[in-house]
Amino acid sequence: MKFSEYKRQFFQQWHRRILILCWTLWLITLILELSVGFVFGDKLTTYIPSLPEYLKKRVLLPSGINLLTVIAYTVIYKNSRIPQRIENWVCTISFFILSVCIASAHSYFQPLLFIPCIPIFLSAIFTDIALTNTMGILGLIASAPTFHFWSQNFDENTKSAILVSTMIIYVAVLLYSYLFSRFIMRMQIDQLDYIKNAYYTQEELIDELNIEPMTGLSNRTAMDKCTDLYIQKFHAGEFVPHLALLDIDHFKNVNDTYGHNAGDIAIKTLASIIKKHMGGVRRAFRFGGDEMVLIFNRESKEEIGKILDAIRNDFRNCEFAFKPASPITISVGVSAFYKGLNKKTWFELTDEIMYKSKENGRDQVTYSG
Repeated sequence: MKFSEYKRQFFQQWHRRILILCWTLWLITLILELSVGFVFGDKLTTYIPSLPEYLKKRVLLPSGINLLTVIAYTVIYKNSRIPQRIENWVCTISFFILSVCIASAHSYFQPLLFIPCIPIFLSAIFTDIALTNTMGILGLIASAPTFHFWSQNFDENTKSAILVSTMIIYVAVLLYSYLFSRFIMRMQIDQLDYIKNAYYTQEELIDELNIEPMTGLSNRTAMDKCTDLYIQKFHAGEFVPHLALLDIDHFKNVNDTYGHNAGDIAIKTLASIIKKHMGGVRRAFRFGGDEMVLIFNRESKEEIGKILDAIRNDFRNCEFAFKPASPITISVGVSAFYKGLNKKTWFELTDEIMYKSKENGRDQVTYSG
């Protein structure tokens, strides 16, 4: 699994948990709102003029906004095409809207005034400093409607003193939440960096194990894994992979005439040309001896042809220190994978096509029908 995929899955787990939390919070809040109104309505006349007024302002309006928010968040959560960062923002802002609605609609319960500080901690999970800064600013902006509704619960004689003192405490708690969230974020980033470094170290070790030492191309173990993966992607409908088998013409004569050291030089030269035109070694393999295998995924037949002809021409025009009497060439066979083949029969088919190149005069690329 790539690190980016691991990180996405990590955030997706948090999105799912927060989505469940939002639905749970909406349901519990709705139940509590109704319970308070019907059970304690006659005892809260200071804050609630009448039951219909309470149902309108304290139940229908905030619960309606929260329900629409959670539904919108659910739709976005299920849309796999939404970029990861956008999902993180939607998740955090959705929870923020729920918090503000609860704090504003039920501000007569003083502890609820501080609920908008919670999304600041939530933003730290996603290690996005811009998101945390935005939550801090929104938390400060949200204090205006929240304290406006809350201040209506007091008479004019006590309103100013209570309002100012509580707002000072709110700003202090908000600032503390922001600073502590930055601290959590720093720890989260350090943890992800550690995992990322460990991942890439492991990838490097795996790559070293999959590299054939003489040519620097990937070995047969890596080829088997790549072939299995591409066949799997073919059956999933992602692309049609192509297999190319390259073989140095008259290689035995090179060894017999100029020595095995000359044969090794020819193999290494071909490998370096392959790496140049394949953009690395991840899809280029030494199968054995002087045979090389290339595996293509999304390239068209024309693109594959250009790459293979470039490799063939560059190798044919190489000047070797051992001065061969005639250019050393390669024969290439190419076949596309199709239903009914497996890894073994795909290679056997490509091998047959490669030998057709040899039978037809060598120094050429032949494609399966």
